[in-house]
Amino acid sequence: MINRAEILTARTGAAKKAAEVAAAEAAAAKAAAAEAAAAVEAALAAEAVAKAAAEALGARAALVAELPKEHDGGTGGMAKGAEEILEAGCLAAREQTRPSRQRDQRRSKF
Repeated sequence: MINRAEILTARTGAAKKAAEVAAAEAAAAKAAAAEAAAAVEAALAAEAVAKAAAEALGARAALVAELPKEHDGGTGGMAKGAEEILEAGCLAAREQTRPSRQRDQRRSKF
């Protein structure tokens, strides 16, 4: 026959196992809650990125509407401006080097 002490020991063991299972379930629930919170944060970040992208596109569209229209696709004015700057720079460089060339030519004559 089973005595009272064995019954209490068995009940205590079962209660211990039930507590361990409950603790494991609580840890799993806590991990799931943390994962859900991370998913919410990721969704909020994605939403912020999408809003920023939409605002950037809107700002770009507004800027494009403000730019002057050119028949050659918009690069002619920039290319022409770059050519003028380059020509001006070359002319300035020539002006700076001319006196030294003349001096070199004078020195070689003697």
